Amino acid sequence: MRRMFWLLPALALLLCAPLQAQAQSIDYEALEAVFLDKSLGRLDFDAHAARLIAVINRAPGSEEALAALRVLRENDEKLASHAALVDSLRKLADDNFRACGPYAQTYVDAYARFVRRIDASSRPLDVLRGWSGITEFSVMGPFADYGEPAHDEVYAPEVECDFAGQAQGAFGRVAWRKLPHFDPLVDRLDLDLHGRHRGCAYYAATLLRCEKPGDAVLELELNCPGKVWLRGALLLDYDTRRQDYPELALNLRLEKGDNLLLVKISGLSSLRARLRTRQGQPVPGLSASAPQSGVYQMAGAAPALKAPGVREAGRFAQELLHLKLDVAEGIRLRASRGEDVARDMARLAWQIGLCSLALSQAYRAHRLETEAGEYMEDALAALGSEPLARLAFLKFIGSSPLYSASEVNAIRRRELALLTQGDQASAWACVELASLLARDERIREAVECCERAATLSPTAWTLGLDLAQIYMQVQWRSEWLAALQQARKFAPDAPGLCRAFARYYEGHELPGAALKENESLARMWPGDMGLRMTLITQYLRVAQPEKALALAKHQVSVFPGDDYARKRLAEVHGALGQLDEALACYEELARRTSRPEEYLNSAAELLLSSGREDAGREMLRRVLAVAPEEHEVRRWLARLEGASDEFWLPWALPLEEVQKLKAETADYPQCPSVLLLDEQVQVVYGDGSSQMYVRQIRKVLTQDGVDEFGRAQPKGEIVAARTIKPNGTVLEPVTFRGNQVEFPGVEIGAWLEVAYIVREESNPFGGVNPARFYFADQTMVEPFLISRNVLVTPRGMSPLVRYHNWPTSDPRLQRSETAEGDRIVRIWDVRSAAYLEREPFMCSALELIPWIEFTRARDWRERSRELAAEGLSLLRTTRLLTAFARSLTRSLPSEAQRARAIYQWVNSTITTEGDARTPHQALKAKAGDRKKLFAALCHAAGVSLGFACADAAPVFRGGQVEELPAPDWAGPGESDFKKFLFVVKADTGGLLFIDLDERFRPFGIYSARLDHAPAILWREGKVELIEIPGGEKARDGFFNRTVIRLKADGSASASGAIETRGERSYALKEMLRKQSQEDRSRELEEQVAEQMRGFDAESCEFPELETVGAPLIRAFSGNVPRFSQSQEGKLRFALPIEKMAPLLSALVNKEQRLHDLVLDFDLNQGDELRIEAPEGYAFESAPQDVLLPCAPLSYSLSFSLEGSALVVKRRLALGPGRVPPFAYADFLRVIRRIGEVEDVQLTLSRSAAKAAKPQDVLPKAGRKKVEGEEDDY
Repeated sequence: MRRMFWLLPALALLLCAPLQAQAQSIDYEALEAVFLDKSLGRLDFDAHAARLIAVINRAPGSEEALAALRVLRENDEKLASHAALVDSLRKLADDNFRACGPYAQTYVDAYARFVRRIDASSRPLDVLRGWSGITEFSVMGPFADYGEPAHDEVYAPEVECDFAGQAQGAFGRVAWRKLPHFDPLVDRLDLDLHGRHRGCAYYAATLLRCEKPGDAVLELELNCPGKVWLRGALLLDYDTRRQDYPELALNLRLEKGDNLLLVKISGLSSLRARLRTRQGQPVPGLSASAPQSGVYQMAGAAPALKAPGVREAGRFAQELLHLKLDVAEGIRLRASRGEDVARDMARLAWQIGLCSLALSQAYRAHRLETEAGEYMEDALAALGSEPLARLAFLKFIGSSPLYSASEVNAIRRRELALLTQGDQASAWACVELASLLARDERIREAVECCERAATLSPTAWTLGLDLAQIYMQVQWRSEWLAALQQARKFAPDAPGLCRAFARYYEGHELPGAALKENESLARMWPGDMGLRMTLITQYLRVAQPEKALALAKHQVSVFPGDDYARKRLAEVHGALGQLDEALACYEELARRTSRPEEYLNSAAELLLSSGREDAGREMLRRVLAVAPEEHEVRRWLARLEGASDEFWLPWALPLEEVQKLKAETADYPQCPSVLLLDEQVQVVYGDGSSQMYVRQIRKVLTQDGVDEFGRAQPKGEIVAARTIKPNGTVLEPVTFRGNQVEFPGVEIGAWLEVAYIVREESNPFGGVNPARFYFADQTMVEPFLISRNVLVTPRGMSPLVRYHNWPTSDPRLQRSETAEGDRIVRIWDVRSAAYLEREPFMCSALELIPWIEFTRARDWRERSRELAAEGLSLLRTTRLLTAFARSLTRSLPSEAQRARAIYQWVNSTITTEGDARTPHQALKAKAGDRKKLFAALCHAAGVSLGFACADAAPVFRGGQVEELPAPDWAGPGESDFKKFLFVVKADTGGLLFIDLDERFRPFGIYSARLDHAPAILWREGKVELIEIPGGEKARDGFFNRTVIRLKADGSASASGAIETRGERSYALKEMLRKQSQEDRSRELEEQVAEQMRGFDAESCEFPELETVGAPLIRAFSGNVPRFSQSQEGKLRFALPIEKMAPLLSALVNKEQRLHDLVLDFDLNQGDELRIEAPEGYAFESAPQDVLLPCAPLSYSLSFSLEGSALVVKRRLALGPGRVPPFAYADFLRVIRRIGEVEDVQLTLSRSAAKAAKPQDVLPKAGRKKVEGEEDDY
């Protein structure tokens, strides 16, 4: 058995955690009872529970007992009785769980689950209050509106905690506030109570006062990145973006007096903090308070503690290391002396398997699924012949990140086919197979498996639950009920059966029967809070409100801090007509939350339904005072007060003004319609919420307009939709289907009017939400005659407005601002905006039409947080990934070399995605997400990856309808900074930018679109704006080489290669590699035949088609039967080269332009053609060389004679760039010249002695210009 040195770093990590009795020997009998007890195969969970409870009673402070307790919690629903477990937990509680050692809190949590539900007295609550965590915190924040990468940024409290001071937060100034907390039995703190709007990057501080110094353990629950300081010193940087952490248990030293504990909560998470002694008990003489004053300095040094390990795993990891290194070595030594070690080997495998199972469970309890899976695989390797181990493995892998869905399915089918046959068959295996068959909808086979399980374990009552689940899936009601009834014969008082019966009756609308089952369960579990809530609902359903009231009152008296219980009490009071009592409950609930509108709204509904209309209206006003975004409440209140809810009326344009407009087909001959009115009236409230009234009236001018606009689908609540025919008849749609309007009677000359309302929620900034408004058609198809934007805001709200193409001198563009009471009304009004004809390859309409945008003071740093989150989430590894990465890069010293090797392997190997969800799965399947696999392997190989989010260089932008030529730095939009790149330090000291989007791209080569492009760079926690260096311009394009050997009879042979480099090759290579050789060859032959008609290919080759980084080469050779015309001893033929004119003419299909010709792409092509004359022939002349520069186009065509051969070279470079209207005529002339110069006839004659001379082919530079001849460009 080989040495397992990979365990050493894992063990070192584990030893950072507080461990109990490291030298204590492992109780393998206990572990066998926990994981491999034979009763599991029989589905006898009660017998198994008895053995587990015995393990707990024997040594409750051991890791073996902890494992037993976890299994008992997993099997809760499968136990017919919990009495023995409850007795055991009660005995442990009598001594305040001291026997449980450092794991006492886990037993306390189990006590809260199992004991509290069967004991309705105050005793369980008294026990739990003594174990509550820290609930006294002051909180400051949020400092970021979203994004865990706020973890990297240092905010004010990390420098100094001034509890009387303020700081700039994400949504304005923030101060320290005591976090409200109302339930003494719940110590998980909800940051939503800190304010109405939740963000990220909060700081929570508590002042721990100790009577004497001592050691302690801080148990911290935080589901996002965070940091922990004690007395100003950084203890831990808990960056869960970079690695997965177990539940935190940090060793602290508390000093006498005050100890400030500060926690940074970087993402979205609740907070729970508990302080315990090293023995697991609450710290005596400790009090906590929320600091309200004082200034504390924070140190910026490196964290004092490293990543903590899973503390209960330490003993098992040490034992496993001992077994695999020392014991295995001793057995191997004895075997070398000829001793029989078979029994010792079996025992060793058994012990290794049990320790691995224990480690797998421990890691899974801490949500470390990767490590849990690896140890489960170790267990299977050691215990592979043990059916229960294999079943445990099958149960585990379904949610493991190490296995894809297809892999799980295949393994389960294969293993269960074996485990349900012969002597090793068990009831457990049959039930697992039944579940698999049921998912495949093979119901009868699944039932047969359950029946076989019943023969193997006749008294297993949980089989009834499994069968019921199968019958429920297909709604076989009688069989479903019969299965439950059969199970009750074996376990009449099983709580799980009561729940199953209640669910059955609820699902079949039998509330009385469901109530009876839950009442039976309540007699067994009188303290179960969830059950009490269910009973309250059921008593109301069966018209027994008095019982519901008694239960609700009891719940609130026992749990006064539970908001849900109090809400149910309010509902019961309301149902009984006890209005004052219900209102008192709602008022108390509203007092406890930062979002009281839900409870105030319920109170208003109750008041109004009880006839107390004045009080109800006042309650609705209270709702709007705290939550102006409750638009339905505003409409409700308006109707109650007899007011109009048509908020837009004071500012909307009267229809009479629209009717004055004239728009005829003759005025707009190219347009299918004209938009007479485009109007938006937006009323904004103090919290940033708003209501928008949008109204459009268009006139149909052509039949195309009839076809296009006969339907509409407004993006809001429709308030008006109608057709106004030319004769004045008004037609309204009968119905709106899915918010889709079908206008009736649409004809040429008709007006179509639609109006709708859009409502927006509040925002934490309390201002106008970011938006754009265009005063002309951004698609440049439809003229706008009147376009209005009306913005009504409270006084003091000043929206940030950015104007585009808004010349103040243009009288058609008007804006105004007036005060109306406590409001400011701003109006932007554009009449008859210039109608701009759309042209091919023109710039974005946003460069031309008038538009405004409402923005917010936000910038590119927000995009940088997204970048860091995306990149860091990829840096996860496993044993398999680490071993493979190291084997792949073992001899490579630099990070760049290792990254290159990984890049080449990933892109050469991973050709399909499959169903792999993780890099581990992708590596096993050799299929999956290449980007994720590359990042994981680099991380495993020690490559420090950075990340960049790039935008196209400005010259490549601005040719789309809604894209500006440059990124918006003040508030990046959807099209800004979207290109993700990995970044690695180059051996030369610079940076390599790595693009994984295309598989065949060379390492470190990126698109020319990114040359000198702006980018956001994240490296080692720091963010900066950079410009990506430029690369070789000609790295993308087409490069063709052809040799033609002419024959005297007019035929020819031809050979050559079409080489495609860079961007245009990647997708083409992917397409070609999926084709057959026959299809590839046929397409190549057809392409060559376009230049040499009649080309008959003899061979077509595609070298390096699978090579990453190599250009695409399509080589060909063949014959052309009739290449040239033979006449009077001469051979004549046209220049056999792809003509550029048809391609380029698409750019110049107009004689003149109004707007820039925008080439937001590039095209580079080079051609080299060698034409060899037949023996006895020579070219009569060589055409003159041509050079045609006209930015952004450059063209050259040259001819040279090499002996009897004519060599033709052509180069074309087009774009990126713009051709302004004043230069368009020259650009057009050059493209036409290109067509002329390529239309060349070549002639060969037998007169070999005749010297070649330049022919008068354009351009004519260097010779005398003929009279009337134009200049060339």
